[in-house]
Amino acid sequence: MSLLVLTDIHMSANKPVGRIGDYVADVDAKLQEVAELARKINVEAVLCAGDVFHRPAPAFSVLARFLTFLEWLGIRFITIPGSHDLVGNNFDVLYRTAIGVLDRLGLIELLTPVTKDVTRVGSFVIGSPYVDVPDIKLVHESVVPEPTFGEYTLLKNYKARSRIVIVGHEHSGYDLKTIDGTTYICPGSLVRTVARESELDRRPRVAIIHEDYSVEWLELQTARPGSEVLAPPVVTPEIDFAGIVQEWASVKIEEIDVTILLREVAEKEKVSKEVIEYALAMLGDNSGL
Repeated sequence: MSLLVLTDIHMSANKPVGRIGDYVADVDAKLQEVAELARKINVEAVLCAGDVFHRPAPAFSVLARFLTFLEWLGIRFITIPGSHDLVGNNFDVLYRTAIGVLDRLGLIELLTPVTKDVTRVGSFVIGSPYVDVPDIKLVHESVVPEPTFGEYTLLKNYKARSRIVIVGHEHSGYDLKTIDGTTYICPGSLVRTVARESELDRRPRVAIIHEDYSVEWLELQTARPGSEVLAPPVVTPEIDFAGIVQEWASVKIEEIDVTILLREVAEKEKVSKEVIEYALAMLGDNSGL
């Protein structure tokens, strides 16, 4: 018996700013290869450590494509919510999200405090980030071997009681790490969206967990070289944030409309339309400029 592990699919109807070419076709080709690998290896289930979708409520076409993937797969798909799957990390509105609907329909298995925290696949007990299980735990956060930008937890400080921890959110991934009897699997995102050096050289991969807890890496053959799918970084002028802060200093923080502020910054600093549209989309504002 074995399990296939992936993370951060980021299915979307639109191409991220950092991509060139046909993003939708590229993602679908990878998902089809994943389904074929699952059948070839005869895995019992697919485990995903979050960010199935790029937005909590994606376009219907995205849902249709994901349902096609589930049909190709034909086995259990077990996941946890990622930062892009939830609205403000709020489980009270899980019912409004794509993963919440798919779980209620029985098409996927979603591990959360308000659905179920634990499931079993064969001899494996699999849990969400919120519980301790003996076998496999799924987490979607920056649990990393070395210091990085933003908020993170070093592996040596992450107190896990599971034999395996599957880490999502870290798009570049890292090789297997075993600390205090726990093996950390971080495949990295199934898609690459930014032309960083690490992403240009990385080929997306999945992991196979075998019944004896050994782990095997499989690089996806449908993933093209980074230079063929990643656009050079968009260069924008330096923004006078100090001046902007001064202008808004008399406004109470709770009264600030982030989209208005973003539009004002864009207009004053002549930020490219491509960049500002991407920023608005990340904020959930689809009205354009």
